Amino acid sequence: MSEAKQPTVEQLTQQVNELSLLVKKQSQLLTKTGEQVLHLQVKSQREGVEDFDPKSLSGKASQRRKAPNFDTTDFATNEDIVQLVGELQGQLEVIEERSIRRLVNSQKKSGDVLAPQLNNDGEEPPLELYPKDIEAFTKINDETLVQLARFYEVLPPTEEERAKFEDFVEGKSDNLEAEVKIDASRYSKDDLNEAFDKLARTLGLNVRRTVEAW
Repeated sequence: MSEAKQPTVEQLTQQVNELSLLVKKQSQLLTKTGEQVLHLQVKSQREGVEDFDPKSLSGKASQRRKAPNFDTTDFATNEDIVQLVGELQGQLEVIEERSIRRLVNSQKKSGDVLAPQLNNDGEEPPLELYPKDIEAFTKINDETLVQLARFYEVLPPTEEERAKFEDFVEGKSDNLEAEVKIDASRYSKDDLNEAFDKLARTLGLNVRRTVEAW
């Protein structure tokens, strides 16, 4: 196992700048995505109104007073917009918090307690799985590594999981939620080393198992 060198002040400064730029780009992407969704919904509503033909209404006075029979199923409501904005804001907060914790961990020294990193859903890992410090992470056993790597989604699905998903898509099974027992024996040593390096980057740690890993 290769031992990583302590980063210099210049390297830490560069990491801070890179993380700040990443957060800014991700925030802009989420905001732009929300704007595009709203634009498409408004465009759909406008087209529905423009396609309405007033001549299709009967000439009888009693029927002329009836409102057009619009299908409002796909119309965006105030509730939809508020929910979308709330979801986007929640994603931005998770991204920002993850970046902060990753930055904090990148500056930790030997023996310092690590900040618990959030996963993509904004959840903290189980205490019994998360390493207390850098030394504990470098000595992590394969089983704990697999569980933690899957929690952060840095390990690909197994063949069994792929087959299960394909069966669900094809209608052969309706039990997608059934848990598949996964252990370290399902992965090669190279897979585990790659997972270790990806997990280290996710947590913000400056240790690697693979010499050429960035």
